[in-house]
Amino acid sequence: MFLRVPASPERRFRARRGVSGAAVLLGLLAGAACGRKAPPLAPLPRLAEAPAQVTATRIEDEVLVAFTVPAANQGGRTPADASVLELYGVTASAPPSGTDLTRAAVRVMTVPVYVPPPPVPEPLPDAPPASPLPVPEGFAQGAPGVLRETLTAALRDATVLPDTTPVRVPEPDVEEDDPLRLSPPVAGPSAFGELKRYYFLRATDGGRRRGAASAVVSVPLQPGSGAPVDLEATYTDTTLTLTWGAGVGAWTAPPASTEKVIASTPLVPVQPPTEYFVYAVEESERSTAETPWTLQVPRPLNPTPLATTTFAVPGSVVFGTPRCFAVRGVDTFGTAKVLSPVSSTVCVTPSDTFAPAAPARLAAIGGVGVVSLVWEANIEADLDGYLVLRGLEGAETLTALTREPIQETTFRDTSVTPGVRYDYVVVAVDRATPPNRSEWSARVTEAARVPEE
Repeated sequence: MFLRVPASPERRFRARRGVSGAAVLLGLLAGAACGRKAPPLAPLPRLAEAPAQVTATRIEDEVLVAFTVPAANQGGRTPADASVLELYGVTASAPPSGTDLTRAAVRVMTVPVYVPPPPVPEPLPDAPPASPLPVPEGFAQGAPGVLRETLTAALRDATVLPDTTPVRVPEPDVEEDDPLRLSPPVAGPSAFGELKRYYFLRATDGGRRRGAASAVVSVPLQPGSGAPVDLEATYTDTTLTLTWGAGVGAWTAPPASTEKVIASTPLVPVQPPTEYFVYAVEESERSTAETPWTLQVPRPLNPTPLATTTFAVPGSVVFGTPRCFAVRGVDTFGTAKVLSPVSSTVCVTPSDTFAPAAPARLAAIGGVGVVSLVWEANIEADLDGYLVLRGLEGAETLTALTREPIQETTFRDTSVTPGVRYDYVVVAVDRATPPNRSEWSARVTEAARVPEE
């Protein structure tokens, strides 16, 4: 027979402490379980951002697509996982749409993309400069670029995608014997064609990682005007002006009516008159060979097309410096523009053949044994000074009293004979080679006083 012996107080305390410790341990384990890290998230897709700042400019039959190569992935990681840039195009009546734009367009070309090399470190003192790293062919990430496509006759027709078939437009049923019926049209044919050439780009790693597509841009396909003709350059001492004639096929505004009639509203869009861009042509641009990586969209001197056939070149005239210019016509179709072929280049080297203005307000004051002259200063920027001429009163020929131009606007003639009247004039001289001389100032006559005995 077993007898139960009551536990001592010390044993009961140890038992309660053990139960409390277990509870605390379980609480800690439960807390640790609640703070455990979740399974790792899936890595961000290593896809390049979309090319930015995409524009399309059509110059006659060539389209220049400008862009900025992405330098980061979607999410901001740099450098971008991009080694190839793809250009897509499609000729259609509406821009491509959908989640994958490449299904609604044709790949026009692919070009290489590279990560720009790090800058060459500064050489140590007394050390030869380090050779620059070789630059691969293609476009650098983050850099601007331009791609070109030539519009052929086939590209001007609607694009037939590989998985589609052309839609045949049914011809109207017209009987041969039907009489010709004429009626006044409600609206004439549209001045703007429906088809456009659309473009967009995307960057890839050359494999399955394809970046986001850029914005879609377009150019019209209507024929534009011909190159402007008869470009000429004239100049004054302050302004260089260009003039030219409209090219073949240029649109012109109808002459304003002199009759008192109510202005009519056309039923169809009216083709705006041809406008013009003016370009400075640098000697380096005309002699440097063009490569696929150095293409640039021409930048005109006038940001807004000109409605006239004359243009004052901004800035002051620099004598002795040759400058060359060319002009393109700008035809507007809807909201898009087409640039004409470039005109012939005109070059001009302004020469300073412009004399200063004649000095004004010349005055002479006779003193004892001296005649003092004073006049107003000229304001020409290239003024070199003044020459003072003298002759007997009424003489046709005057002789210079100053061999070199003087800077002052005053002069004291002490080589006079008292009591004899002299004619004086002042001439302004500039710093041109040879110097240009102004007309004579107004002639003044004066005599020095005879000293009193």
